[in-house]
Amino acid sequence: MTSLPIRVVVVDDHMVTCAGIVALLGNNPNLSVVGIGQAGEHVLRLLREHEPDVLLMDLQMHLYEADPRAGMFQPISTLEMARDRHPHTAVVVISQEQDIYTISSLAEIGVKGYFLKSDRLTVTLGAVVEQIHLGGTYFSPAVRQIIEQMPKLKRSARLTRAQRGVLQVLLQYPELARTAQAEKLGIAPVTFQKHIGALFEALHVTNMESCLVKAMRMRLDELPDDDAPDVAVAGDEAAFAPVAPNRPPAEDPALLCRKCGSPNISRNGLTNSGKQKYLCKACGAYGTSEQTRAGAAPM
Repeated sequence: MTSLPIRVVVVDDHMVTCAGIVALLGNNPNLSVVGIGQAGEHVLRLLREHEPDVLLMDLQMHLYEADPRAGMFQPISTLEMARDRHPHTAVVVISQEQDIYTISSLAEIGVKGYFLKSDRLTVTLGAVVEQIHLGGTYFSPAVRQIIEQMPKLKRSARLTRAQRGVLQVLLQYPELARTAQAEKLGIAPVTFQKHIGALFEALHVTNMESCLVKAMRMRLDELPDDDAPDVAVAGDEAAFAPVAPNRPPAEDPALLCRKCGSPNISRNGLTNSGKQKYLCKACGAYGTSEQTRAGAAPM
């Protein structure tokens, strides 16, 4: 939790959607909406005027507010300029766009979060904006499903056990800050960061977002433990065991959605006290492990 509110700019050409997002963020005392835009032309101007911590934007909108016939906004080129001119502003996308190549392109330029407009934003948006401001990355469950259902990419590297463990933490807890991720493995943050650098080199990527997308498309979180080499790279704090992959808790019959009873639930970060949180993919209910165990009281 930061001492000052996280400053957010929202850009979306649908007035109702934009107003709903602004109202939702306004319910979180740790967030402050400092600028609102309705067209692509507003993105760079609002960043320049406000230097926000987070830019929250749509992809499909008109370039000019006063002249819808002038053409559509080109988000990739604009966000590349935003990255270069405002490197301290994290970008979060809320869009109807489900094309994997668009998602991958946005990851390559460092977009930190991606939601679909059909997601239950009231459940997660405010908390995700906070986590991204602290250094996390977030793809909503629906977006992750899109990535994971695309044709598998050829594996271009064989990772050490240590690198596998780090990658699994990154995939399982992408919203956490690096220090908290390192704590999951009981290693120093500097060592954790060293392994991240090795992962980037092995996967031929330049940022965390591309690393996560490529790892999901290569199914690296599904490899059995014995697929990794037995010998760790020099300098590893390498004796740590790989973390279990981010498999749906449906494999545990004691975990059921507290609202609809479905076993189709997935991990969704941690509470401030360190308890595992879950999100039901069937109805969108959200809670801790105690709230998702069979027999728990419904919402």
